Amino acid sequence: MKKIFLLSVLLFIVTGCENTVTDKKTLLTSNETAKTETQNQTDGDNQEKSGSENDAQDESLAFKFFNATNDFRQKVDENWYIKNAITAKHKIIKYFNDYQSRLIVDYNSKRVRIDTKMKSDMAKAVEDAFTIDLKSKNSPIFSSELKKGTSPFLLSGLVKKPDSIDKIKIYTISNNEKPYYRVEIPFNENIKVTNILFQKADPLLAIYAKKYGLPRNFMQAMARTATSFNSLYYDSDGYKFGLFAIGENQIVKEDDNEEISFLELTDLEKNIDYACRYFSSLKNNQFKRIFDKEILEQLMVVSYVMGSDNLLHMYSRNKQQAVSIINSINGAKFYDDLIKKIPQSVKEFLDSYKQNLAK
Repeated sequence: MKKIFLLSVLLFIVTGCENTVTDKKTLLTSNETAKTETQNQTDGDNQEKSGSENDAQDESLAFKFFNATNDFRQKVDENWYIKNAITAKHKIIKYFNDYQSRLIVDYNSKRVRIDTKMKSDMAKAVEDAFTIDLKSKNSPIFSSELKKGTSPFLLSGLVKKPDSIDKIKIYTISNNEKPYYRVEIPFNENIKVTNILFQKADPLLAIYAKKYGLPRNFMQAMARTATSFNSLYYDSDGYKFGLFAIGENQIVKEDDNEEISFLELTDLEKNIDYACRYFSSLKNNQFKRIFDKEILEQLMVVSYVMGSDNLLHMYSRNKQQAVSIINSINGAKFYDDLIKKIPQSVKEFLDSYKQNLAK
């Protein structure tokens, strides 16, 4: 009888354990299913997020540049056999006459070069070159369009217009065994290119600095530091354009519906407007509670190079606390404290700005 009872108890225990194991397996399977569903949902979210990021990336300045200039770059390559021979920091290249002619203003060598594919086109090319102005809507730098405008001419003050093409030597240049023709005109003697460009930009700098409540000398020093007053500046690495080397991080829209075209950034007046908006936004938002004028300007200069968030995070992850810490530093000692935190390249830009401010 005892044996039967013990056998029954043992059978009950074994059966219960099997049920428990079965329940655990069911629970584990259920958890794995839920985990898989969650993972699938997460993957879907990630794919959706990735898609959104790609969409946002497709709207970037770089994407717009390649999309808008694709035809231009192809025409340059077809006609001149030089890959991406376009405007650089100290060199402006403007194509015209349906890409059969081009003007090169080289600020380093202090020379103007006018090239044509046909020697017979040189007289017209020289005449047209002296009608190119500084407004991109009249002479868009990334096309061969050429309209006679009313703004200051690009070459005015830099070189003297030749009296006759017969008095100029025409060089034959070999390019992939297909020649083209060139005349060179040296800059006027004792010319200071920066001063010529400054005189063209300064009236607009004065207007927009006043409009946005910024010091005029601050804007002058920034333009001199960023591009040496080259209003047609183009940085192919960082996709920055115009007088203030404006990129995506410096664009402040007046409203959400405002459409920004990178081509506008090479327009002298538009570029100044965008730059003043940017510095005004820094002054009245991120650095609204910075009370020392000199510290404020140094912060704006550094932010222009590396971003205001990155700068403030060097003092505290909390932006308000970062501002308080900055305000607690003696104005005379702030520069010494700042340069210990920022990269060398940013320090060099800041030092260059300070030198230009003193001019």
